[in-house]
Amino acid sequence: MGQRARSVGSQGHGQPLLGRARGCVPQERADFDRGPRAMGIFICFLAIYQGSPAEVDVQVTQGSDDPRNGCFARVLENVERHGGKMFVISNEKVLQGGLYSRLWCVWEVDRALDRNVPIIIHPLTGNEKHLFGERGRRDFNPEEDAHCGRPGLPMGNDEKRIRGIIDDGGWKAIADAIRSESRFFTEETRINVAEECKIGPRGIDRLFKAMGAPLHILTLDLSCNGLDWFSAKVVMEELKSNATLQWLYLHHNEIRDHGATFLGEALLVNRVLKLLDLRSNHIGDVGAKALANALKVNDALEILRLSDNEIKNDGSEAFADALDCNTTLRFLNLSANKHIERDVREALKKAQGERVHV
Repeated sequence: MGQRARSVGSQGHGQPLLGRARGCVPQERADFDRGPRAMGIFICFLAIYQGSPAEVDVQVTQGSDDPRNGCFARVLENVERHGGKMFVISNEKVLQGGLYSRLWCVWEVDRALDRNVPIIIHPLTGNEKHLFGERGRRDFNPEEDAHCGRPGLPMGNDEKRIRGIIDDGGWKAIADAIRSESRFFTEETRINVAEECKIGPRGIDRLFKAMGAPLHILTLDLSCNGLDWFSAKVVMEELKSNATLQWLYLHHNEIRDHGATFLGEALLVNRVLKLLDLRSNHIGDVGAKALANALKVNDALEILRLSDNEIKNDGSEAFADALDCNTTLRFLNLSANKHIERDVREALKKAQGERVHV
């Protein structure tokens, strides 16, 4: 990833909460790759307070009276030169006051804004409580609520120096930035819990609750996890209010007709999802009809994968009717649904051409 640095000032260190699982990853996902990743990245692990002033001086300010000459600022300058980003990972240690009760964290935002370095917050800890503590997003004021060192202690030299640099306009820019949900999440934000995690039908509910709703990600892969209709219901509730998720992989689960019906209900109102992968989920005509009905009004979905299910003639014909009035869907995969009769397949291919693989 090119330049890497870890900030170790008043924040300390933490650890990522979700890894990347291997296996059961669809080859088609390459169609949506966003190109080469940025060359520079500033990784800030936020958890504990630094110990002594001497430690802060050595690791953060490095002997300078001006924080703009310290390691945070200099690393971010280098990240800017490499076209990189700042990636922030918070954890449970900051829940009392919130991540931005730490003035050094606020200072990093100021430097990132000054250098036009995008800020990404880990999606599992990008919720309101982690960022703003009990004060909440609306009431949190970084100028008044953020401090260096442990809360309640007198203002130290670091805090005086930072506050001497940030002017009124700077405080407003910081406040606007940290309150803006859309600022923190980019096209690189994805969660993959495919296959190896085996979270099961109730695990998805706990996962979503831990991440906070709505999810601020573009890609979610929950394939090969033994998910059932209840899981689909949880996903439905998320999709109804989600404004960022574009690629959802649920293939090789046990969603069946009941779950597909819930997902169809979500597609009636969702306007951002572009890809829905439901291969190998034992979905029959009932579920297919629910999804087809949603396509009559949905104007966002571009790819729907339903291969290797249990769809028959009725479900296939429902999609034929839906595609007559849907101009957004670019590709529908109904292959390996063995019970669709040949004449129905031919009629669908003749009517829709390359839009349908059946």
